[in-house]
Formats: sequence, structure tokens, C-alpha cells
Amino acid sequence: MPLNPPQDLPEGRAAGTNPPRAARSRDESFKRWLAVSIASVALFVALTSLLQADASGRNARLNREAQQVAVNGSTVASTGQQKYLFGTYVAARQYAELRAQAQHLETSGAEAAASAFITASEALTGLSPLLLPPYASVRASDGYRVPDYSLYESDSWVVTATLLSQRREAAMLESGSWDTKASNYVAIITIYAVVLFLFGLAATVSGLVRGLLVVVGLGLSAAASVGNVANFVSPVERLPQRAIEQYAQGYGLAWQGRFDDAVGRYDAAVAAAPGFAAAYAERGSAYLNMKPPRLDLAIRDYELALARGGGRYEDQWNLGWTLYMTGRYAESIAHSRQAVAMNASACGPMLNLALAMLAQGQAVADKAYDDAVAYCAAVAMAPPDKGLSSPVSIWLMLQSASDDIDNLLCQVNGQHCYAGRDRPSTGNIGNRAALPALGEKYRKRIKEAMVRLEYYPGKVVALTGAQVEPFTFGNEVTDEDGMFRSYVARDEFPDNARTIYAMFSYRGLNKNTQTVWKIYHDGVDAFGLRYNENWNLVADGTAIKSVTQRYGLQNGRYDVELYGNGELLATGAFTVAPAADLMVDLPAGARPSAPISVGNLSFADDFANNWNGWWTGRIDRARIGEIGGGEYRLFSSVPDDVWRAQCDDCVEADNYYYEVDTRFIGGLPDWGYGLTAHGNRSTNRTYAFLINGNGQFSIWKVSPGQAVKLSDWAKSAAVIAGGVNRLGVLVRGGSFEFYANGQLLKRVSDASLPRGYFGLTVEHNDVEVAFSNLRIWGVR
Repeated sequence: MPLNPPQDLPEGRAAGTNPPRAARSRDESFKRWLAVSIASVALFVALTSLLQADASGRNARLNREAQQVAVNGSTVASTGQQKYLFGTYVAARQYAELRAQAQHLETSGAEAAASAFITASEALTGLSPLLLPPYASVRASDGYRVPDYSLYESDSWVVTATLLSQRREAAMLESGSWDTKASNYVAIITIYAVVLFLFGLAATVSGLVRGLLVVVGLGLSAAASVGNVANFVSPVERLPQRAIEQYAQGYGLAWQGRFDDAVGRYDAAVAAAPGFAAAYAERGSAYLNMKPPRLDLAIRDYELALARGGGRYEDQWNLGWTLYMTGRYAESIAHSRQAVAMNASACGPMLNLALAMLAQGQAVADKAYDDAVAYCAAVAMAPPDKGLSSPVSIWLMLQSASDDIDNLLCQVNGQHCYAGRDRPSTGNIGNRAALPALGEKYRKRIKEAMVRLEYYPGKVVALTGAQVEPFTFGNEVTDEDGMFRSYVARDEFPDNARTIYAMFSYRGLNKNTQTVWKIYHDGVDAFGLRYNENWNLVADGTAIKSVTQRYGLQNGRYDVELYGNGELLATGAFTVAPAADLMVDLPAGARPSAPISVGNLSFADDFANNWNGWWTGRIDRARIGEIGGGEYRLFSSVPDDVWRAQCDDCVEADNYYYEVDTRFIGGLPDWGYGLTAHGNRSTNRTYAFLINGNGQFSIWKVSPGQAVKLSDWAKSAAVIAGGVNRLGVLVRGGSFEFYANGQLLKRVSDASLPRGYFGLTVEHNDVEVAFSNLRIWGVR
């Protein structure tokens, strides 16, 4: 009988299958360790979830803050702009109009009325701070308030709106960092979840599979933990408040054109935030806009902005432009192309691309300009299809493109030069000989595109086929009774508020052709001087057009353009300057050819131009008074016409000696020409000293309705027949002496015309004479 009888085994276990005690101990230890690991991972998940929730909360808060700042910035900008526009277009404009009217009245001698307008203008100063210090300075000469528009606009909204805009950008930047952290935490939680799954699965299996699951889980857990720590300690991108404030102040200074001061603010901004891409870009723009520009520093800063992750198409665009300015055309083209690729609605970089190709001498510049203009037109026409207005920026870009060609042509051949404009480098210009003609061609193309986009959007307009000669410009001259006498054509006018006319001949300009007159003042489109009207004259002929409004023009250069159905038909230019600036220095040492004792030289004209405002005839050119080459040529084709001419600066005088060279050009030799004295503005009252092509002279007194000989026609050896003669008239009260080539021809006494203007005359049509070297001395 056995000593220990067998005992009942647990249900389901076969005899002899109990694991060894050591094995059971290892298994229990593993399970305890696995439980601890699962608990640890679960704790990590909980901690990571808390971090993720915190990051998400910060992201949401910053997003809300960014949205609120954006709303505040929009409100500040809108309110400030309305305040600025009221001050500019209501208060300041009305003030300027009242003062302009006062100036006009003062010029006309109506001082009491002028004073009333000045008083009314001062009453406007309470409407806007723009008319008060510190935004308006009072001109010492006349008390005129000169507004500082840029300072007022900067203070009204620019600085504050920029500050809020950058705070929004900073909030969005920091929000993006927290969003990235939150996303990373979610990814880490997902990895931890996989680890828990692997550990749980490992608890159900044994052997090699269990070991493999544990190893993979531990590896993932370690990686997740390292990533968690790295994500936790990774810096959050923030813009310091000081950097934002310095940036906003710099932007405001740049808005005022104070670019050197702006650079100092941008320096402080990047010192506080070395990764501040926008500050580098704006500092580059400040360098670019300095006078003269510091192009090397601008290029450096635009490159830094891109390297700091700016990534804005404007930075590519500006860098491309700055490289063009330095003559680095290939690099400019590359960056302009990148700007186009980054913003499909910006046609400016395409125009810069074409400009660089033109300067480089590429034959494809023609296609590039065609593509750019078509691209701009397509962008401009897209908004109306969606019920929106076309962006004004399209016109600004096209105008800038035209200006850029002007500036390039100015550097290459001295055409279209304006003060204060860009001066691009031309050291690497390609195909220099062809560039002027190509530049004019593309310039015309751009200008026509602007007019057609504005007046004929989306329409195909047929060419007019018209031919219009380049403009000449002039004032009307009237006599004592207000009757028209002549035009004074010139390209420089004194600032005297007189109406200036464009005068031209034309062919094939049919009725109802829509004409647009555009006028540029110192290279800037003067919208207040623009005209838009249908042509209502005959198809072929001559015409005049007033290019001024009810007030006189400001000093400066004026370019006038005439478009017919969007086609540029004719151009011309003139300048307005203070009368003192147009005065010509009198020649030193000038002496009369006759043996006469004279005083100081009081008037002289070498006819290099029409500084003194000589009469130049009629627009139909039936009477011609043409100045050029040092001569003043008079000719009339009107049958039996007498063409007596004076000048704006011709003055009434009592006692003087008057000399001028006369050159007989051609025509009937029997008819007289020469000098007039003591004439009126109607020229029907004057003394006339005449010679003819046969070497004869005579003296006449002309009164309304009659002409009386004071000396019959007589031959004189002193008069060179058909040649150049220097004629002179000595006037002392009612006593006259008449000279030819220094020799006395006749003395006459007649006091019936005691005072008047000096002038020149051709006494019959088909006689052409040139006058030169005019001199007038005072006598006692």
C-alpha cells in the first residue's frame, strides 16, 4: 500500500503538467513589470493629454486674440482713413481753392476781394487738425498753411494700424507654434496608444512573440518620451513687443519719407527679434527709397527677409526690382518670375520682368510686354465678372511701368526726365542703339492700355486712322478792347494765371470719336485737368484746346496727351515757372551801331527762344511768327495783310533807342518791313520805320483808318538792298531819329502819338523777313 495515496487534481489539468516553481515566478514578475509599464505609459498619456490640451487652449486663445486685433486694426484704419480723407479732400482742398482764388484776385488787382477769400480760408482751419500745427506750417511770405499730409496720415492711422497688424501677425505666429505643439502631442499620444496595445497583447502570449512585442513597445515608448520632452522644451516663436513697436514706428517714419530715421527703428526691431522677416524687408524698402538709394543694403535685407522665412511675393518682387536698378538683369528676371509664380493676380512683377528684358536687350521683350499688358488687363477684367470693381492697383502698376521706361530712357538718351525719379544703372544695357525706339513703343503701348481699360473695359476698339501733329502751346493776346490779336507760342510760360492752349493741326479725326486728354504735372497724372469728350469738329483742320481749369497752373512741367478711342494720337510738353526765373540776363557791353549817347540797356532779345512772349500768329498759320536759330521770322499769307507783332514783355516807353537786325528772306521787294514805335495793342496806331528789298526807306504814322507818310520812299546807300540791315529808332518825346547800319536817315518831329509799345512789322503778305539781335537802351 503506498504511503501517500494520489489526490484529486484540479479540473482540467492533466497529471504531470505543473510548471516549475521558477518558471511560475518569472512569469509573475514579468506580468507585474508589464502592469507597471502599462500604468507608466498611461500616466504619460495623461500628462501628454494635459500638455496637448494646454497647447490647444493657447492656440485657440491666440487665434481669438488675432481675430480681435484684426477687427481693431480694421476699425482704426477705416476711422483714421476717413479722418484723413476729410481733412485732405474737404478741409484742405477747400482751403487751397480759396487761397488760389485769392491769389488770382491779387494778381488781377482786386485786393479787397482777395482779402475776403483769405478770411474765409482761415475759417476752415477748425474743421481738421491737418490745417493746424504740428501738421500745417505757416508760410512766412503770405501766411499760407502748408499741410504735412504724410505726418497727419501717419499719426491718424498708419502707425496704430501697423502696430495692430503686427500684433495680429505675432499672435498668429505664436498660435502656429502652439498648434504645432498640440499636433505633435496628438501624434505622441497616438504612439503611446500603440505602445499600450502592444503591451496588452504581450500579456496574452508567451515566448519569442511576447519578447518581440515588448521590445517594439519599449522602443516606441522611448521614442515617444524623447519626442514629448523635445516638443515640450521646443521654443515657441514669439515677436517681442518691443520689436513690434519699433517696427510700427519705423513704418510710420517711412510713410512720411523719413527713411533714414525709419532704418534706425528697423535696426532696433531686428535687434530685438533677429528672425523678424518683415522688419528686414521694410528696412530694405527704406534703403531702396532713400535719395540716393542704397541698393546694396536693400538687396542684402531682401535676401535676409527671404532667408528668415518671409516667403512673401512682395519680397521677391522688390528684390527683383532692386537687382534691375543695379543692372543685374538675369537675377532680376529670376526673382520677378518667382514673384509671378507666387501670386497669380499681381501683374507688377510681369511688367518688371519685361523691363529687365528690355534693358538686357532681349528680343523677347516685345512678347514680354504684350504678355504683361494682357495679363494686367485680364486681372483688371476679372472682378467685374464677379460683381466687383477692378483693382486700382492695376492702373498704378501700369503707370509705374510707363514711368520706369521713362526713367530708363532718361538715363540712356536724356528723354522723359523728371526730378526725383529713379536712376537705374545702365552699365550693362544691351542693344543700346535700339533701346530708345523700343522704349517709346512699349511706353505708348502701356499708356494706351491704361486708357482702354478705363474707358473701354472688355471692348475691342477700332483704330481711328487719324493723324495729329505734335502740340504747340500758347496764350491768347488781346488788344485794348479785348479783341483777339495773336497767340504767343512757347514751351515755358510765366506763372501769371493766363489760360494755356494746346494748338495743333489734324487729319481724319471724325466726329463722335471719344477723345481723352490726359495731363501730367511733373510726371504725375493730374486728374483734375483731364478731359473726356466726343470730337465735334470737322475731320480735317486746326484746333486749340484749353489745358487749364478755372485757376492757374502750379509751377512745373506739364505733359499733354490726346487719345482717340484709346489710341495715343499726339503729345506735347510745356513748363510754368515764376516770371523771375524766365528772365534772360541782358548781354554785357552791348553798344548801339549809331553814334548816340545812351543809358543802360533796358531790353534785349537774341531770339534763342520765346522768353519774352512774341506774337506767333494764328493757329491756321495764315500769319506766322516763328522763333528759332536766333531769329524771329514774320510772314503772312493773308492777301493785303499787315502783320505787326509785339511781345508780352514789350512795354510802353517815352524815351529810348531801339535797334534790331533785319534780314530780307524773300517775297515782293517793293513792300516794306521794319520797326514800330509808340504803338497800341491793336497795332492800328503806331509809327512805322520801313525799308524794302530794293534798298529804300520810308516813315509812316498809322492811325485808325489811315496811314500818313512822314517821309516818302527814298533810296539810300545806307540801306543794303535785299540783305541784312541794322535799323534803329531814337525816341525823345515827340522827336524821332531813324538810322540804318549806324547812319542817320531822317529826323521827324510829331507829338500826336506820345507813348506806346515797340514792335516789328511786315507790311504786306508774301514778304518774309527775319529779325535778330534786338536791343533797347534808355536815353535822356
